[in-house]
Amino acid sequence: MANPLMAFALIKRLQSDWRNVVYSLEGSENIQGAPSSPLFNLRREEARAARALMRLQDVYALSIKELARGRFRTTSGAHPDLYRPRQDFVLSADDCFHIGKVAYDKEDYYHSIPWMEEAVRLFRISYGNWNTEDEGSLEEALDHLAFSYFMAGNISHALKLSQEFLHYDPGNERMARNVLKYEKLLRKDQEEGKGKNMLQRPNVTHLETRDAYEELCQRLGSQ
Repeated sequence: MANPLMAFALIKRLQSDWRNVVYSLEGSENIQGAPSSPLFNLRREEARAARALMRLQDVYALSIKELARGRFRTTSGAHPDLYRPRQDFVLSADDCFHIGKVAYDKEDYYHSIPWMEEAVRLFRISYGNWNTEDEGSLEEALDHLAFSYFMAGNISHALKLSQEFLHYDPGNERMARNVLKYEKLLRKDQEEGKGKNMLQRPNVTHLETRDAYEELCQRLGSQ
């Protein structure tokens, strides 16, 4: 398929339809972990499609916000579209959430943060308008994004997002405990004069020439 955004969304939709139509929700929970089940295979393909988008994001320095709009543009915005699919296709908040969750589940917070940021932005816009196809939600995206920032060392932003979560779900005791923990850690960091940690991209040991390769791709893509 020529459009990788559409490819991801199609696999995600197939996985959702398979669970909702062929099986009952209760039945799918019993078989979803079986390696031979169609649901397991579809989830694996969905994760592969998400990781493929992350590779494109890295190699061509693509803007996640523009990708969600169906545009293959760089973060600098200095160049026109690097690629123009024949058919326009935009990602939903739930699509961005699932891509971010693939990275999150691998403890790859470098990639989970921008995708969860976009998911949160889109969920905020559509908040209150329930979409039956959505598996994620604003609260879930805020939860994952807050923890991603915490693991990346940005406690102040993790605190801010956790407080926003409590605005929507004030009775959530786990998040309330997180807020208290983040506030305590921030006070400690301020007393010790610690600054924010820089978010580091996961190291790829099997590709020693990664930076040179990506620089070449970005230069060729801008021509």
